[in-house]
Amino acid sequence: MLRGYLRNVSHTLQWRPGRCLPAFPSSGNHKDVEILQKLAKEAKKQDQHTEKKELFQVDDPNPLSRLEDTLAGRHNLCVYDEDNQKEQVVHFQMNHKQNLRLLVHFYGFLFFEDWREDLWMKRFVRDHLHYTDEIQCAAGRIVEKVRNHVSKRTGGKSTEFDTFHIRRGDFQFKETRIGIEEIIKNTKDNLTPGSTIFVATDERDKKFFEPMKKIYDLLFLDDFKQELEGVNCKYGFFFGDL
Repeated sequence: MLRGYLRNVSHTLQWRPGRCLPAFPSSGNHKDVEILQKLAKEAKKQDQHTEKKELFQVDDPNPLSRLEDTLAGRHNLCVYDEDNQKEQVVHFQMNHKQNLRLLVHFYGFLFFEDWREDLWMKRFVRDHLHYTDEIQCAAGRIVEKVRNHVSKRTGGKSTEFDTFHIRRGDFQFKETRIGIEEIIKNTKDNLTPGSTIFVATDERDKKFFEPMKKIYDLLFLDDFKQELEGVNCKYGFFFGDL
């Protein structure tokens, strides 16, 4: 199998998002690796003895102030040190038995000592790692249709709507698959009865949403299939309920 082959021919890192923050030194010099280790100890002391400060500025050259916030409760760094840098192939494996799974946003999982590298990497991902234009344009057409729908309902007074992403079929923990009544209860303080809500979901049985339909104007992707004509059917996964 491919996963077994990758684990055998590559350097497999045991980095767990909940336990440590991967940190990249500003150079391959060992001195920068030591700086990162000292920063982690200092940030841990700050967290224990000081009140929560305001969020750091993205262009703050002081790595300590950025690290304090990025650690987000973690106490250790997984440093990309000289040994890791010498490897030809580095592999991040998914292994449930070892609790290895990088199910986390990249910007909350990576720390760069040099703030300029940090900005460059995040901008690179923002600008180049996204859905194809075919998906983006289809989504844009659907958003426009939803806004037009709201405008007609409100007599042109508004085009605003709320959205829900309700996942029902891919949870590994059954206790997180809550019922519609609980969803309504948890969100009612942030919504206006009668308002329009677009629901992205993998729930096939739309009867599940009947209690919510009695309170809000619900729309689903099924209501806009005409906007998906010509879109590769293999992209159905990305659209949720097709």
